[in-house]
Amino acid sequence: SGASIQGGHGGGDYGLMSAFVHAVAKNDPSGLLSGPDETLESHLMVFAAEQARRENKVVNL
Repeated sequence: SGASIQGGHGGGDYGLMSAFVHAVAKNDPSGLLSGPDETLESHLMVFAAEQARRENKVVNL
């Protein structure tokens, strides 16, 4: 089906990685929409949601 580099999550993955690489290369974090704290929090929520789905139970954070 010929997946493109921009295909992950409708192009969102590519956009996030592109913004991150640009921020590091230019030492300019202004294009980043979230910092490490927000990113960690959102990942923990997604991991808990996946655990809840797999185990068919409520997961408290």
